[in-house]
Amino acid sequence: NNVQNNPLVFNWEDATVSAGEVSQTSDNFTATVVSDSDNLILEGTTNKTIKNDSATPLEQKITINFSPSIDIASLFLLNDTDDTGTIDLTISGGGSNSEEVTSLDKTGETIDLGWKNISSLTIEGKDGVTTAYKLGIRQIQF
Repeated sequence: NNVQNNPLVFNWEDATVSAGEVSQTSDNFTATVVSDSDNLILEGTTNKTIKNDSATPLEQKITINFSPSIDIASLFLLNDTDDTGTIDLTISGGGSNSEEVTSLDKTGETIDLGWKNISSLTIEGKDGVTTAYKLGIRQIQF
């Protein structure tokens, strides 16, 4: 009995965009990504990335809602700027789950979380929404 359990992924390849919100369903789980700026788009033909439709970084809060709740293994984020700037982010989700991400740049990184039973995830500047950034969300593994 050698059963392989492959992780599930929100990779945005078949996601839809409507009124600045991005949604995708993977194996009967749905992720809906919203920004308090209502300006999210999908970019790329493969390895699609969710980002804001602004020419410059914004002070914004990104919320990802999951239905039903999921166990989040990791997510891949990047700072989608043309310069070498980095950002510090706070990721929070349900209860006491919180993760600080420092020096996120345009090459991006996988952030390992291992959080259980998460219905909503929030990403914002480390000091609240006073940090301007241009977040890219490439993948959520659950």
